[in-house]
Amino acid sequence: MSHCFWLPETSLLNGCFSPELNNLTELNVLDTELSLVSVMMHVMPKCQGLTKLSVNIVEPTWKAFHNKIQDLADTYTDNFKKITDLKLCVSSSSPFIWILLFNVLGWCRDCVQLQIELFKPKTVRRGSPCECHESKTAIQLAKENLYKGMEWMISLKGLCVLANQPDRCFDDFCRWLLHEINPPTLEKLWIPSVQLSSPPSTFVPEPPLRFLNLGRSDYQFDFASNVFTQVTHLAGIRVQSDLVLPQLRFLRGNFISSSVLDQFCRNHPQLEHLHFNDNYDCIASSQEKRIKFQCQWALAHLRTLIFANTPHSDILSKFMQSCSKLEELHIGQLTSNIFLAQEPVHDAYRSISKQTHLRKLTLSGLEFTSGSFLQQVLGSCQKLERLHVAGQFEESDAFLSDLLNYLPLTKNLRDLRIQKAIISESLLMDMIHSIGCCSTLERLMIYQEEFGIVSSPFQLILPDCIKNLVANRLTRLVAFCFIYPVYSETEVDISLALKDVSSSRPSFWFYVDHNDLPRARFPRVHLDEIVDPFQYIDSFPVFG
Repeated sequence: MSHCFWLPETSLLNGCFSPELNNLTELNVLDTELSLVSVMMHVMPKCQGLTKLSVNIVEPTWKAFHNKIQDLADTYTDNFKKITDLKLCVSSSSPFIWILLFNVLGWCRDCVQLQIELFKPKTVRRGSPCECHESKTAIQLAKENLYKGMEWMISLKGLCVLANQPDRCFDDFCRWLLHEINPPTLEKLWIPSVQLSSPPSTFVPEPPLRFLNLGRSDYQFDFASNVFTQVTHLAGIRVQSDLVLPQLRFLRGNFISSSVLDQFCRNHPQLEHLHFNDNYDCIASSQEKRIKFQCQWALAHLRTLIFANTPHSDILSKFMQSCSKLEELHIGQLTSNIFLAQEPVHDAYRSISKQTHLRKLTLSGLEFTSGSFLQQVLGSCQKLERLHVAGQFEESDAFLSDLLNYLPLTKNLRDLRIQKAIISESLLMDMIHSIGCCSTLERLMIYQEEFGIVSSPFQLILPDCIKNLVANRLTRLVAFCFIYPVYSETEVDISLALKDVSSSRPSFWFYVDHNDLPRARFPRVHLDEIVDPFQYIDSFPVFG
């Protein structure tokens, strides 16, 4: 039932937890009105065999959480002892959220797979005196009262923590876990946001290790040792020599030179996911200097390819020639605000048309002067379901005009995200007209980054134009995010028009604002995949 965010709690409880479900063993209610407290109060007492749980925690502090459960029978802690797979999602800007999490984790005993997703709204500047003081206090409380209750983690087989910002409390927890506990049977360690100033001296990966991501920590491992022979997912490394990992399926990192990249691809024909970091000099080197590949290789199994910057045209062309089953291609800066402008070589992007299995395409921060290559790409990639385009496009609107002309060539497009510094009134009307031809669209986002002046006559007609687009032309739409510098009155009129759509589409979610991305609680599935997808791409939730 994950992401059924529109259903009220009573409907979920009455309709989904009938007596026939008393034998339930696995429950995923992420992004629904059923929070952890609701599950503890209404589900766990009936479903005594529950061992796998994915759920949100909505309370901001341990005190608020504890006040809701203090009248429950003590048996709820016994129910938690049975959990073997646990996924918790929280949203908080306070370091004290970890006190709540550590208290909950202290109830576990048999958990072997643990995943935490923490979204921190950017309300407090990282490194401010307030944040530092609160972090130190929270760390001290955890050390004195809560870490001992989590010593069961010595039996952990998988730990994945995805956070959209670095966190001092989490860093300290990782130091404790890897130094004091050092789980010997750990198979998956995926903590991309962690930042450890020095590596734990006693942490030595054991042969069972298959997933390893230690974030920005400066570790130097001997990947030639037997410890890494079973590694399938590896992230946060800089490949400096001839690396050979026979089981490798996923790599996120960078390469010291194009020749090392060449050898790596030759040595890993089984690779399924390749994500380049944003500081790879050999990949984003000068377009004037040609790159020649000496090795013969093909990545027939590669499904996702991410360039976190503008790739050299020779490298992009080589990958398009060498990959036959690519499903996801993301090119450009992985940030929600595009500041740098980079002009790519158009011919290299025309080769994307060879990827007939492509389902997701992102072009971010690329200053195309023309979109003529899109006719071939959109015409050939008929399986394309998700298209995200973001850039300044200050010189002209030629690229976006070409995009809108060729957009009807897509027959299965479900997600469309267009982000630009300034979207003129005429261009916005062209967007509305062209997008209306994509009847398969399910999610749409139009985002103007910079503040601008919109004429009063245009604002008068805009609410009706958007309502017609959403209600009459895009009948499958379930999510619409529109950020454009309109007056507050126009913003209200658009929202009222879209509320009429909600009455006939219960799952329909929308957000309208003149300047800002959503800050309040909203469906995380839409945040991760279309509203602000860059952090999601960067993290790559490998545990599902």
